[in-house]
Amino acid sequence: LSDEGKLIVPLVGEMSLGGLTPDQASKRIADRLKSGKYILDPQITVTDVQARSRLVSILGFVNSPGRYELDGITAKISDVIAMAGGLDPNASDKIVLQPSGAGKSEPVIVDLSLIIQGDSSKNVDVRGGDSIFVPRASVVYVYGEVQKGGAYRIEADMTVMQAISLAGGITPRGSESRVQIRRKGSDGKWKQFSVKLTDVVSPDDVIYVREGLF
Repeated sequence: LSDEGKLIVPLVGEMSLGGLTPDQASKRIADRLKSGKYILDPQITVTDVQARSRLVSILGFVNSPGRYELDGITAKISDVIAMAGGLDPNASDKIVLQPSGAGKSEPVIVDLSLIIQGDSSKNVDVRGGDSIFVPRASVVYVYGEVQKGGAYRIEADMTVMQAISLAGGITPRGSESRVQIRRKGSDGKWKQFSVKLTDVVSPDDVIYVREGLF
């Protein structure tokens, strides 16, 4: 049974069985064989058509990764994430949906933050056989003269000042004018340079707040 609920039946060809119970699917196939005079008294048994076609895989940073059965032919991606216990605190808002059907091999990036903000058009359908991967959120590292150095989750358009505020702010010994960033370039090499507090950070940036000059 395909993701669209269709099945290739010998002699008959393609039949639509989506949404039918196993008994209903068996009767529809038998009736088609009989009406086409392919078999006079066909005995057809269909088992677990729905259960096998409605399983989706959810991997990555969710609370309960695994395989889950959809209640219907499709479900919204937010509902499927809820089946897996919701997102882990370290999860990214960008979720990767890998469709399983023919001609749908390209992964789809779904921004969960837009769905939470009320954009229902981003809450795409998930079908049986699809896979969902939730990656780890991008982080920025803040060290030096801050209250609590460490790794912090990056939000959209986060500035250097916002990242420092997550680390508790600059200590009395630190200087707002002596903030530097270590950033890996496209060539794979790390570069270090001074930044303004209003500059936007990038994933895996290392922010270092130096002592003031007294």
